[in-house]
Amino acid sequence: MNINISARAKNRIAQLCTNQQKVRLSIDAGGCQGFNKVWNTTDTLEPDHVLFECNSGHLVIDSISLELISDATIDYVNDLNGSYFKVEIPGAVSTCGCGSSFSI
Repeated sequence: MNINISARAKNRIAQLCTNQQKVRLSIDAGGCQGFNKVWNTTDTLEPDHVLFECNSGHLVIDSISLELISDATIDYVNDLNGSYFKVEIPGAVSTCGCGSSFSI
């Protein structure tokens, strides 16, 4: 599985990582399109977690979520809608208007 992480996203992930904290992205069932992207921080690694280095920080994605967003591009956007991580998933058939959920 391949994930592309932009320089802006790597910089923001590094800023969010403090002490042993890592930024975690998981995909849960839910949202208006079927799958919801959930962002949080964690200080633990599970056996199925895949770790991506982002400058001085780390992004953690579990193996099942990674399969669902294979070949995705993660960017960090700062625009009129605010600041947020944008995940573009090539295998997504549709996304919701706010971009937090998708279907495959």
